[in-house]
Amino acid sequence: MVIKSHIKNNVMTIQRTKMKMMGFRPRFEGQVTLDGRMNLGFRLGLPPFGIFGIPMRITGTADNFQLKMGKYKEEDLDMDMDDEDSQVYKESQKEKTEAAK
Repeated sequence: MVIKSHIKNNVMTIQRTKMKMMGFRPRFEGQVTLDGRMNLGFRLGLPPFGIFGIPMRITGTADNFQLKMGKYKEEDLDMDMDDEDSQVYKESQKEKTEAAK
């Protein structure tokens, strides 16, 4: 099986991937960050030909995920630091250097 994806700004984007398994036809796509956040869309096509499907969304983190019924909504899980994140990062770096002294 080939799953096409690319990584940019610590976000792995998975392109739409289709499979066939024992009469079922699952399809998934979405984004996963390297720190564990995810936004995935999943559709389970039911036998015999996968015409009728059950749409699902998987959101949250890898440790605390939520599975919801409904169509996939594409969101941008961009990992660029905003002002608040960069301030928190700088403070944590100062604490590490002070603890090392």
